[in-house]
Amino acid sequence: MIVDLVSPWMAAVEASDTVRARQEFRARHAPLLDLIRQQRVPHLTELPLSDDRPSLRLIRERATDPGTFATLTDTVARASAHGADGCQSVILLPAGAGDAPAEALPGLGGTVVAFIAADPLSDADLVAILLAIASLTRWERVHRWSGAWNRWEAARDYPLREWIYNAGLGLHLALSVLAIEAHQAMALSRTTFARLRQQEKVLMARIDGDLDQRGTGLVMRWLVPSAPRSLRTVDGVTLPPMAGHYLAWRLVSPRVARAGLRDAMLLGA
Repeated sequence: MIVDLVSPWMAAVEASDTVRARQEFRARHAPLLDLIRQQRVPHLTELPLSDDRPSLRLIRERATDPGTFATLTDTVARASAHGADGCQSVILLPAGAGDAPAEALPGLGGTVVAFIAADPLSDADLVAILLAIASLTRWERVHRWSGAWNRWEAARDYPLREWIYNAGLGLHLALSVLAIEAHQAMALSRTTFARLRQQEKVLMARIDGDLDQRGTGLVMRWLVPSAPRSLRTVDGVTLPPMAGHYLAWRLVSPRVARAGLRDAMLLGA
């Protein structure tokens, strides 16, 4: 099920009493918006939503485009066919609320939030959505997550190995669903991808000591490309932004080759 929240937000922005309309929108969707805020901008008291009317009009056109609905519906169905069947609904919000184009919300009835921009859905958007679907499936099917989701608390409770495994599965899912190559799934040029392959042995040695450790800093170091350079610097060496995703893809590859993606989705990390 695809749920468009871009249109009602746009209606609130364009309302004659826009202040009241926006307050009513936020009150109506408060649990969802606050849950997203906690994952993406926990330092703020309110989830930022664009109120730029020209931009929002273009985003609304994209969100209500039958082609967008068809693409998202097909992507969810293809993911489910490969064993990532945890997603029951995709909620559309205007882009600009954070870095990644998608957010998994375990414990909320199989919900993934997709942040829609004015441009057509790109491969990068769909990869992000598939990463979210894989993660959602893992947290709900394997870890039986219930209650309010908090990524940062989970990072303190689960070792980096689980987060790396989730990311690796998401990339393998993207490669199975979309007609793209590994470097494209990671939004890397062939040159940058080749450079990571050359550094693989060194990078594997660096992540090995972190895999069984816990902490938000580790998740950010390895799996948040936009993390500050200081956080990605270890022993004077700065990790490439996508190093963690590359290693996740490589570390999970033997498991997927041996068990298949569907079974790997439900195995322990």
